[in-house]
This record gives sequence, C-alpha cells and structure tokens, in this order.
Amino acid sequence: MENINYADFLIKPRSSWIKKSTTYLYCNLNGLPDIVKVLQKVGELQELWKTCFGHLLGIPKELTFSAGVLHNLLLRQIDVPGVTGANELHFLVGGKMAKFSQREFCLVMGQQFEVMLDIFLQPYAATKDGIHVRYFENDENRRLTDVWARFLAGGFDQPKDGLKMALVLIVNNVLFGQDLRRKVTLRFFKMVED
Repeated sequence: MENINYADFLIKPRSSWIKKSTTYLYCNLNGLPDIVKVLQKVGELQELWKTCFGHLLGIPKELTFSAGVLHNLLLRQIDVPGVTGANELHFLVGGKMAKFSQREFCLVMGQQFEVMLDIFLQPYAATKDGIHVRYFENDENRRLTDVWARFLAGGFDQPKDGLKMALVLIVNNVLFGQDLRRKVTLRFFKMVED
C-alpha cells in the first residue's frame, strides 16, 4: 500500500475546507489550582489523583489545548476501505497515513475501554441525597458559576462532596470547555454519584 495516494480517501475533500474560521474556546486549566486548594483543605485531593482526571493535575500551567490543531487534524481524516478498522481513525499527515485507535487512546488518557454506561439513554433524575439535591435544590437551571461559587465556599456536608463537585467542574470546564455562564450538564451530577 506504499504507492497509494491517501488524499483520495479524505472524508472531507480539501475543496470543502473552510480557509478562515474563528473558534471560541473556554477550555483551560486555570481552575485547577482552585480545585487543588479546596480539595487539600477537605482532605480529598488524593482521591482526585486516583480518578481518570488525576493526570490533569500534573500538566504544566503553560500548556494549553488547541481546538485549531484538533480541527485541522480532523479535516485530514481518511477512510481507506479494508484498512480502517472498527474503533480507529486514520489521518493524512505529511502524505502518510497515521492511525489513532483504542490502544493509542488508552495510552494517552490512561483509561480502559469498558461497556458504555446506559446513563445517557435514561432521562435525567437527580440522585436522592446527591450533591445536586443537597447543594443546588435539584434546580435544573444551575449555571457553572453557581457550582464554582459553592465549591470555592467549601464546608461540604459529606465526605467526597468536594471531590464530586470538582469532577463536575473538571469535565464541564477543562475537558468540554463550557462557558461558565452555561447551565451545568445535569448528567454529570448523576455520574459523580456512582
């Protein structure tokens, strides 16, 4: 397969690429020092290190996520019949095919692939006596600013409540880069209770 022109297999042809675009990105690591301080005060920082997001605490502050780099990589996605397998992506990089599969994902993220939770198939219902009920009165219109303010105030009712709020904030802000004025993704309240 050395003489193949992989550009012929681009999923999105170069002629349809947008030449100039603007991306508004709120994804950053700026909130992590506050999360570390609060969790240190309540003795839950080591628990955060043990989660799948613990490695984020070791990222140098000067590093940033670049949506532009990711966008340009995805533009170069190719699908080569008979080569592209299940659960893997191929990209045209420097005229050569590069593969990103479950194996590479696991290496980068430090996670394992397991059966997907059915939590996304069920309608949201707050966990009885969970943090959404106890701290936010089961209000489905709470904004991320509300969660940040309550988290920074400390004084949690139960052990691991600080950790649970920190996980909601990390997923919403660091990973998904949601603007603090947005509503909290409610399913994350349920996921941190498990």
